[in-house]
Amino acid sequence: MRNKRVIILIDGQNLYHSLRNVGLRELDINWTALLHSLLEEDDELVRTYWFRPEKLQDIYLQRRLIAKSILKEKYADQYDRYKGLEFEQLPEALREEAEAVFKDRKEWLSLEKQKFSQVDFKYSQIENEYEDLEIYRSGILKIDPYNKLILTEKGVDIALAVKMIEFTLTGKCDKIILFSGDLDYAEAVKVVKDNMKKVHIVTLHKTDKTKTFTMSRKLAFMADKVIDVYEADLRSRFKK
Repeated sequence: MRNKRVIILIDGQNLYHSLRNVGLRELDINWTALLHSLLEEDDELVRTYWFRPEKLQDIYLQRRLIAKSILKEKYADQYDRYKGLEFEQLPEALREEAEAVFKDRKEWLSLEKQKFSQVDFKYSQIENEYEDLEIYRSGILKIDPYNKLILTEKGVDIALAVKMIEFTLTGKCDKIILFSGDLDYAEAVKVVKDNMKKVHIVTLHKTDKTKTFTMSRKLAFMADKVIDVYEADLRSRFKK
């Protein structure tokens, strides 16, 4: 009887927050040890795919929009008077204030782009260090430079779900191990199970008491097996 072919799919953003919750980073972990600990006796790990955004997408910065925002916040009584004017037609004091905010937001945006590149390089290091582990870049990370906020990922979860279904329908695996407790994957998990493949779901927890709050209860019921990994395990067994 042949071994069961296993593919591991990692939701990078979900994993990022789970690790930060226990005070660890991706580079702290011995991924060979951790990933192989998830396998059962007759499992054969084919490949691990780690999903993360391909690029940043920011809201385009405009001096005029910044000036309108300042008008609303500080000069509401003059908003109707100036709202239809071009930037060059606005009072000098308002233009100078908008220019200062514009410069500050441009600097913040530049720093965030640098950080994204640095983080992406670290993921490349992980990819190079571990055999049969591939960083799969897809989708975007949306950021709002006006309010200096990291908003949300778009397209990453879709790419993971599509891969899950693809591997199932093409018969490339017998089991999928999913690193995520996100309910967004429920439909993809259903497709895997409807095609007589196994789905195990991995979640990371700080302690046993936090266990029930880290993943969708519905997704847990759908899984053939839920694998709980705790901070103590990460530090004693899987930390470099």
